[in-house]
Amino acid sequence: MLAMRVTVDLFSGRPNPTFELEPDEAERIRRLLGSLPPAPEGATPAEPPALGYRGLHVQRNDLGGVYVYGPSVVDAGGARFDTDRRLERLLLDSARRHLGPDALPEDWFSR
Repeated sequence: MLAMRVTVDLFSGRPNPTFELEPDEAERIRRLLGSLPPAPEGATPAEPPALGYRGLHVQRNDLGGVYVYGPSVVDAGGARFDTDRRLERLLLDSARRHLGPDALPEDWFSR
């Protein structure tokens, strides 16, 4: 089974929240990652702000790290595009389940 650890990039100067995905969550993430199309030619990844929510880092034991911010998904295979931000929303929902519903204020992610 794939092990996946997620870090929510939120803070400067203190540890970011981190959690392990349950096996069924990890499988959903793996399938969704595999279904995402490559980023369009010449597209640049979404640029996170300097402060506040700056995306999610998913560490996978099979392929290494994946960075997710908005519609941008970047891993060792290159950049992918998630127009509807399905992967980001799925990871944020998992974060709220694992870290508690108040750990990640909703307005931080509405940008």
